[in-house]
Amino acid sequence: MFFSKVFLLVCALAAAGTLTASAQGPQWDYCSGNQYAFSLDSVDIEPYPIERGTTTSFSLSGESSITVDEADISIKIKKGFITVFHTHLNLCDYYQCPVTEGPVSISLPESIPSAVPKGKFGFEIDITTPSYTGSVVCVDGEFQVE
Repeated sequence: MFFSKVFLLVCALAAAGTLTASAQGPQWDYCSGNQYAFSLDSVDIEPYPIERGTTTSFSLSGESSITVDEADISIKIKKGFITVFHTHLNLCDYYQCPVTEGPVSISLPESIPSAVPKGKFGFEIDITTPSYTGSVVCVDGEFQVE
């Protein structure tokens, strides 16, 4: 598998809100322009672009407007129009649940395998929970691996 579950989880957590597109970081946007229950104040990925065969540090902070007792994270990674990876993760396997209303902060180091091919990848991340109608958040975008 090219992408580890923690790497994909960090992408999912980063997707829990709005990030301003920047030449210095990944580009993210909401899937459909809906209002979502999760929003992020900041995301830091060092180094960026992501370097194969190194440890990358992911730091995320934001806010949840709802309490989440359990959540499914659907993650699709694409190269062009081809889905190269699709998985479902349980948020509570990686983050202490319940996630309560208010500030959320996480910092994770992740080793990026050297087998990950270089290039631009697309993603779609949709987080759902049985206690909330619709998606808690859904985002898509791009990231670069060097």
